[in-house]
Amino acid sequence: MKHSKKKQKESNWSLEDLLKSVETTYRYDKDNYRRYHNMRKFIYYSTVDEKQEVALRKLGKPPLSFNSLEAYVSRMRGELAKHVPSVSLSQSALGRTSADQIEFAEGYIRNVLDDANKENFQNESYDRCLTGGYNVAEVYTDYENDDSFWQDIKVKNSYDPTLCGFDPAARAPHKGDGDYCFKIYPMEIGAFKRKYPKAKIDELTFSKTTISNFSWAFRSGKTDFILVCDMYTKQEIETKVVQLPDGSSLDKEEYEDIVKNWNNVVPAPEVADERDSTKTIICRTRFIQSEILDYEETDFTYFPLVYIDGNKVAIQNSNYEVSEIRRPYFWQAISMQKLKDRAGQSWAHSLENMVAHKWIVSLEALPSEDPMIRSAYTNNQIPAVMLYHEISKDNPNVRLTPPQPVQQAPMPPEVMQAFSYAEQSFQFILGSYDSSLGINDNQLSGTAIMEGATQSNAAAMPYLMSQLQGLTRIAEIIIDLMPKYLKHKRPIEVMDKENKKLSMNINGFGSNSVSTNFDSRKLKVKIEAGVNFSIQQTKAVQQMQALAVSSPLFANFIYSEQGLPILLDNMEFHGLDRLKAALPAYFTQLKQQQQQQQQMMAQQAQSNPQMLKAKTADKKVEFEISNSKNNNALHVANISVQNRIAQNEENKIVSQTNAKTIDQHLKIQKQEIEKANASIDNALKVIDVKHRHNMDKHKVIGEHVNNMLDNVDKLNKMGNNKEIE
Repeated sequence: MKHSKKKQKESNWSLEDLLKSVETTYRYDKDNYRRYHNMRKFIYYSTVDEKQEVALRKLGKPPLSFNSLEAYVSRMRGELAKHVPSVSLSQSALGRTSADQIEFAEGYIRNVLDDANKENFQNESYDRCLTGGYNVAEVYTDYENDDSFWQDIKVKNSYDPTLCGFDPAARAPHKGDGDYCFKIYPMEIGAFKRKYPKAKIDELTFSKTTISNFSWAFRSGKTDFILVCDMYTKQEIETKVVQLPDGSSLDKEEYEDIVKNWNNVVPAPEVADERDSTKTIICRTRFIQSEILDYEETDFTYFPLVYIDGNKVAIQNSNYEVSEIRRPYFWQAISMQKLKDRAGQSWAHSLENMVAHKWIVSLEALPSEDPMIRSAYTNNQIPAVMLYHEISKDNPNVRLTPPQPVQQAPMPPEVMQAFSYAEQSFQFILGSYDSSLGINDNQLSGTAIMEGATQSNAAAMPYLMSQLQGLTRIAEIIIDLMPKYLKHKRPIEVMDKENKKLSMNINGFGSNSVSTNFDSRKLKVKIEAGVNFSIQQTKAVQQMQALAVSSPLFANFIYSEQGLPILLDNMEFHGLDRLKAALPAYFTQLKQQQQQQQQMMAQQAQSNPQMLKAKTADKKVEFEISNSKNNNALHVANISVQNRIAQNEENKIVSQTNAKTIDQHLKIQKQEIEKANASIDNALKVIDVKHRHNMDKHKVIGEHVNNMLDNVDKLNKMGNNKEIE
């Protein structure tokens, strides 16, 4: 990890403080550490430990193990292998991150997690939580390759979760709210001396040392190992935060750098408000039992170690001390597994001690010493006639008892009942009912199997949700490191929402470049469980098919260019990727074919005599409608003229009756009437001219229509003659 600008040569924590923190954490979590290893050994190695094996051999019983729990683990890990988390980012109200930057950040997080999964990160983490109760993941940076100057952000599981520790006061799900965390890893003594030649290791003894059964130096076989600890601590630095007029805020030093490098004509924004604050720096101290080896201030804002929980609970003991119990998924099934083992061992013991004798015969009734005759008693696999002495040789009056078969003592039925009941009990304890659902007359339906598998997923959902919480914390750390390490001009690999690998340009490299200079504090990440379980996918396909049958509208959509990719996302078969890739070209070809068909239909319509005849008939109808409109307009004009003439006549009569009294008014009205009559005459002449013009136009159109009809008839006759020929 790169050093920050503000360097401090020595840690604020002394070696004594560091060792004491490790010891405190170890004592607090030692039961969880022991439970982690014992449970994983119980599931993956043997359900019968060494002490039980010795006790069984003393009782003469075989130390057999009838492990049923590992099968549940394998099935749940197989379901998770098809699960792809859904990554989404959002920003606060005052965030200024562009949509392209958010899309890039989402794609980069997906790519980091996908690269980690190539090293079995998610599967191993889920397995540790199911079988051990928890896991610890680590976010780190490393160069792209040995010859590169570009660093990438990476994720991996810790070497051993029980060699990692967190502040017992931490209460957040990821335990990032504590004051410290650490990881311990063993180094072979030779490799340690080559890396730290000045380290003082003479005082170390490779035997039992200090913390209970924890040893800082130990010997495995003939090789000595030293435990090296990386302790991450928080250091608070006083700083000032300024608020700008637009409501956004940033560190005062960052603001001063912006103002110093301001090149815009518009003046830099002024500070609206200012307050004191603190900035957290993550410091790493590397040490062994005898001395501190190294110290640095990292670029991390959060602890690089992420605690991933299984399903822990807090329990208060009789001394009112609260302890954290990290429970594996199979914690409650241990006793039932032991009961099944005891029943199976008793069953095997009964088979081993089964009486091999077949006949009970008195000595006097035994036949002669001839091996052929006695073979019927000793070799029961070969058919033979059994002979015996019916009458005693010593006393002819004594009749001997014939040979009787040996009666096998039956094994108690409770043994087999307990063995068989254990499987059903596992389902009740673990919340997995898939093998008992849908049973009707000893028949198990496919739908019942699917529903049961879905319920099994729901029973393990607390562990899956803990995985998603851990991934969310990992994504937050990645987002915080992106502006710090992805700051060069370069292409970088990302993964889109369709889980396809893409190359994007950043910070001005090439075209369509995206800047990584964004405020990671304004971004919020959310990782959810995508609908990627195979059972859920099958159910989704069946539901879509049922909707398509019941709704023709939905059927048209789901088989369209927009809906078919959704249907294929819920399917899994060989060649699915090629089918998805071929869909765009297929729909483009389909559109081109539809356009060609429409063009061919249009050309056929233009060359078809029947279509020409229909078009001619339509034009004739349009002509008749237009002619009718013109006639109606002429009729309305004539009525208007007649009304004006009648009104003028009425006015004339009124003027004549009042000639003596209103002579002057009459002359004026007469002049107005003459003007009106002249206007009416002119209007009639204009209407008459337009009418004649329209009639001439209609006559020409009519002649043209008749000519087209004659041509159509000629074409029909020519076509009929060709058919006759």
